[in-house]
Amino acid sequence: MRPVPQEAPSPAPAPENPAPSPEQPAPLPRLTPIVGEDEAREHLKAIDTALARSEQNLREVENRTLNQRQANMLAQARDFDRQARAMRNSDVRAARSLAERSEQLSRELLSSLR
Repeated sequence: MRPVPQEAPSPAPAPENPAPSPEQPAPLPRLTPIVGEDEAREHLKAIDTALARSEQNLREVENRTLNQRQANMLAQARDFDRQARAMRNSDVRAARSLAERSEQLSRELLSSLR
């Protein structure tokens, strides 16, 4: 008598939220400071002011010929601007710092072209 081949059991479905492997620990939650309404309002106003100044400076630089250092400054200022806008609703302190960096860098870039 020949043995009858049996079908392999189907694999169990993967869990929806698999446990992290020991090699890859679960990411830690991001902690953000608690900010009162008045402080948040102050930060948001400062963010808007810094981003507006940065935008104005970058517009003045737009069609100018830049050397490599200046092109890097422009890219970094735009990156700070983008990050500040992305963080403004989740971490106003960090967003303010990024907006102020963008403004300072754009101002330095503009003055390097004069």
